[in-house]
Amino acid sequence: MQVDSDGMSNPTDIGSGSSTYTLTSSEEGKKIKVEVSFTDGDGGSEGPLVSGAYPSSGTVVAAPVLNTPPTASNGTVTTDEDTEHTFAATDFGYLDADNDTLVSVEITGLPTSGTGTLTLNGTVIGSG
Repeated sequence: MQVDSDGMSNPTDIGSGSSTYTLTSSEEGKKIKVEVSFTDGDGGSEGPLVSGAYPSSGTVVAAPVLNTPPTASNGTVTTDEDTEHTFAATDFGYLDADNDTLVSVEITGLPTSGTGTLTLNGTVIGSG
């Protein structure tokens, strides 16, 4: 059960009938007590046994979010003649589990002769 930070007030059942329970962000700032009832090997009912409030000092805090590296893949963009294309993160297969935004892109080749012009904010970077 979940209780307020004093370890007693506002008990709330959060995992009844389950043998496991994963704490969620809704328990942040609370304390957790474990109440167990069971049937012993002779068929007798045991419990409920109630733990002290956990943590005994302080309250439940959210686990830090781990920074998961993003993934990306090489991409090719082809457009019709005289058609501009503004690149987006999706052009590079960019995915990030932490929902971080794409910050930069490395261009490793310029358009070949006669195939187009690469510009950045309206300034020509290279032309083919």
